[in-house]
Amino acid sequence: MIKQTKSLVLPNDLFRKLDQIEKQIGNTPLLELINTKGLYIKQEAYQFANSIKVRPAFHILKNAIMNNKLSEKDTIIESSSGNFGIALAMISKYLGINFIAVVDKYTPQDKQRMLQLFASDVVVIDKKDQHGGYLLNRIAYIEKYKKENPNHFHPNQYSNSNNPASYYYSLGQEICNDFDELDALFVAVSTGGTISGLSRKLMEKFPDINIVAVDIQGSLVFQNKVQKRTLSGIGSSISSVHIQNVKINSVIILSQKDIICGCKQLLDEEMVFGGASTGAVYFAAKQYMKQNPNKKALIISPDDGKSYMDNVYLS
Repeated sequence: MIKQTKSLVLPNDLFRKLDQIEKQIGNTPLLELINTKGLYIKQEAYQFANSIKVRPAFHILKNAIMNNKLSEKDTIIESSSGNFGIALAMISKYLGINFIAVVDKYTPQDKQRMLQLFASDVVVIDKKDQHGGYLLNRIAYIEKYKKENPNHFHPNQYSNSNNPASYYYSLGQEICNDFDELDALFVAVSTGGTISGLSRKLMEKFPDINIVAVDIQGSLVFQNKVQKRTLSGIGSSISSVHIQNVKINSVIILSQKDIICGCKQLLDEEMVFGGASTGAVYFAAKQYMKQNPNKKALIISPDDGKSYMDNVYLS
């Protein structure tokens, strides 16, 4: 599933724990939707840590351990809107490594509670940066911590090449195994790791596939105009290096209203309970399928809707 790394010999207990976690990652359900013929959804909530972010979290930590860049004596610190942090926290706790999660006030309360359960510490940043968000101040906190604490490991999902590599070797391979032909892929963007790894892998098998990036208004991944955002898990206040060399056929920018509409439509029409990024790709893919009824398309659902009750489903 995750590409094996040639490396040093690990303590037997640590190796067994890594192997035990890896067995619970991937091979997530692929569902053909009933009301939109030709549209499929890959449901990433059905695995360890209940989100797509366990793939890069595990791949990054395993590679760091096996290349002697991370040990039980170190402290992991990372900025996350929730899912990546939860995956890191759960893996770190099982491995016996301290983890500090740096989040902000928009991180859903249930995700903050999960982090409080599994992480060694949770730092909530409540001061806005110059873009009106919190990401830059979360990153600034981490940089200050790193200067003051030499025994640290920063996964840095925004620049770590093992982020897109995890999708290339695991999720991308699963999709290639599942389809003989595929015309379009819809991916919500944040760090850019998912769309970077998947586009590279899928284009090897499907050279004519349309890679569609879906973003939210106010995100700076593809846009220059700052706008207030309250939905987590989609968009970013910085442009990731992972996006820079990706072949993307089209970019769709959605309003929060459209994304919420997509979430509710997916639940009503297909009984799929997805998070904000799932609703975003569903909303975008439905428009594509109306114009291309004979095509076959796939949307990636990174997580379920439990963390989005207040600002999506009951709003």
